[in-house]
Amino acid sequence: MFCFVCRHKEWSGFAAAVLLLLVLLLWPVIQDQQEAGLPQPVVMASVRPVAMQTCAECHAKEVGEFKNAPHNQTLRTPLEIDARQFFGNQTVRIGDVESTWSLRHPGQSLWLNSSAYPSAIQIDWLFGSGSHAITPVSVNLDADGRTGLIEHHVSWYPDAGLAATLGVTDSHQITAGIKAVGEGLRHPEAIECFGCHATHLPIRDGQLVQSEIMPGVQCARCHVQTHEHVAAMQNGNHETFMADCTRLSPLESINRCGECHRRADQMTADELTPTNNLLIRFAPVGISQSACFQQQDAVQAVLGAKKQFNCTYCHDPHQPASRDAGFYVDRCLECHGSQPGQASLCRSQPMTSQCLSCHMPPVEVQKHLRFTDHWIRIRGDSEQATQPVPQ
Repeated sequence: MFCFVCRHKEWSGFAAAVLLLLVLLLWPVIQDQQEAGLPQPVVMASVRPVAMQTCAECHAKEVGEFKNAPHNQTLRTPLEIDARQFFGNQTVRIGDVESTWSLRHPGQSLWLNSSAYPSAIQIDWLFGSGSHAITPVSVNLDADGRTGLIEHHVSWYPDAGLAATLGVTDSHQITAGIKAVGEGLRHPEAIECFGCHATHLPIRDGQLVQSEIMPGVQCARCHVQTHEHVAAMQNGNHETFMADCTRLSPLESINRCGECHRRADQMTADELTPTNNLLIRFAPVGISQSACFQQQDAVQAVLGAKKQFNCTYCHDPHQPASRDAGFYVDRCLECHGSQPGQASLCRSQPMTSQCLSCHMPPVEVQKHLRFTDHWIRIRGDSEQATQPVPQ
């Protein structure tokens, strides 16, 4: 994963004015919530969340599996991984701008030399696990002295190596200055980007304390009340548990993922259409619009046991997503069958066929970058279906 959400936020002057008015109107409410002591998002909490190593003392299996999961690897420094295999000593051209990436001592730090900029730029963080892409960013201070960042125009892709970052084209027109190198994001946008790639972001006087970031989406980001849970276990109260994610309703569950992967209630009615390719990147939005999700209460599972249809129905959050297309077919066949109360059988292909190639195909949103379309549906002739590459 890297920050697909923050791109395409092009506000018109009117929309920005409306947003400012809403903030002014709602500020007293926000103040009341803060004074009432309502919980803050874990990532912005004043108390540092429970570390994954603490969870491993009792949950060694889950933590061991999760170490290799993409969510845990979605924010790293060049020193934490072998940056050489992704960026080191390579040159790439985007439009008329040539970029050379090099590793330097001490510690093999990663630097960018660009034909568009007079001095070398150090890379501070790598956004993304590499499942889809890895995008380098450099941290700076914005005009107000608060932490901002530069999202570089070059990203790494598994099938192509270095190429244009999402939203950047080979015909990029700016050829000189920092804007020719990357997209500058001011403090609010920078924190939003970091916030979906980290578990905790300590901020002091408007500046992000990078040495204290808890990178990656660790246990405490999804499992709330972890401090209470750990304290109870240490006191021998094994009957006290943190909030159980399995007790969430299907909508609550996908909206938990939607904190970063976007939610349907963040979209306008005009945006919630299957022809809007922007939604392909936002899996919870697509799922929420699917008949499989909306009509799940009326369907009898094959084995009789009622299961919730949500993100975790197919994706174990503690493990990398399965690349076995047959695994996903089996998930479909748990509800689709010939028995009374089951969802309908496919009228076009045998039930042993690859369901995803027609109903959830991967769609290319930019060269080298594809996402599985999670709006499950019967597609029209104008909608291209390709062979499934489960994401």
